[in-house]
Amino acid sequence: MDMKKMFKYLPILFSLFLFACSSDKVETEKREQILYTVMPKREYHLVSNHYQEADRALITQLWEGLTELKEGGVRLIEVTDIQHSKDFLEWKFYLREDLTWSNGEPITAESYRKSWLESLKNSPMLQEKYRMFVIQNAEKFSENKVSEEEVGIKAEKNVLQVRLHTPISNFDEWVSNPIFYPLHPDNERLKAEEKIVNAAFRVASMQEDKIILEKNESYWDAVNTRLKKVEISLVENEIMAYEMFPRYEIDFFGAPFYSIPFERLKQANTLPEKLVFPVMKYCYISIPNETKDPFLETSNRKLRELLYAVSDPEFMGKVIVQNDSPAIFSHPHPSSELISKSKEEFEALQQQKHFTFSDSPYVARFHSDKLLEKNCCFLP
Repeated sequence: MDMKKMFKYLPILFSLFLFACSSDKVETEKREQILYTVMPKREYHLVSNHYQEADRALITQLWEGLTELKEGGVRLIEVTDIQHSKDFLEWKFYLREDLTWSNGEPITAESYRKSWLESLKNSPMLQEKYRMFVIQNAEKFSENKVSEEEVGIKAEKNVLQVRLHTPISNFDEWVSNPIFYPLHPDNERLKAEEKIVNAAFRVASMQEDKIILEKNESYWDAVNTRLKKVEISLVENEIMAYEMFPRYEIDFFGAPFYSIPFERLKQANTLPEKLVFPVMKYCYISIPNETKDPFLETSNRKLRELLYAVSDPEFMGKVIVQNDSPAIFSHPHPSSELISKSKEEFEALQQQKHFTFSDSPYVARFHSDKLLEKNCCFLP
């Protein structure tokens, strides 16, 4: 295979369609047009409003929404235009006229209206569904307190009209989240190979050790989707999966399909094939509660404030993710005086509440199903 090998440093959610739609026109038809990659071996649940984080890599290849979040803003996907009022409370999304599901059925503004209402009513993903609660009466509808007519989502011809209860200047970015994807009503009962999709790929085969995606010929931009097929090997061990890349068994290792093993980060940094992209990745300060202390079992505002005060984004970027990543939000480097003061307040809180923990706080990156090993302490 002569497709250029690619490698990503950090997990990033992106569409294979974008990768497939490169402007490179060198002997396109002579290429094999198959991408070989790898994902963790597990059971995948392919429903865009009811999924685990590990499912998201596949979901974003099979379904898409109104927009896609890109560096510096959004890319219009299933819309041709977005308009909003000066106070950012009223939004209008003008859908493409040529949108269809993979079975040929049309996708309309009404399709989106019904899908959003369905997610509000029945999606169990509260950690994602809360994003929809900025819509007028959306939260009340999810609690069966108002009718769907009272929710700030209307469809007029091919225009989706949304009314928010609070100004959100970047609501066009919010709707790029999978919880805002359209839902086909038949998908809950269909097996993976039968799923009705609206993005660049569909599931051709889902086996115990391999998933094969193939081009969705009904996709609105199928003419620009160069990849005909994506073959995804399923490998349980992350080190074994990573080693498939230097053995030329796969063309691509990295996000969104597989996170780079912590043990291979330094080696990965030296590879000439490495590509680095600015992404949003969260690190957490965690206090182990192996002793099941009641105080640590419940959320405590003061404790969170102390942990935040002594957090060090610069250190996280250099040591934890090892690529000098900047902080998403402005956060000063903690001074020695602040650390000492926080330590004193922490010890006073500990004496007052009589809580204990079995280890020091540490920073970890969260995988979809487990914590990365602890790397460093923050509270003296």
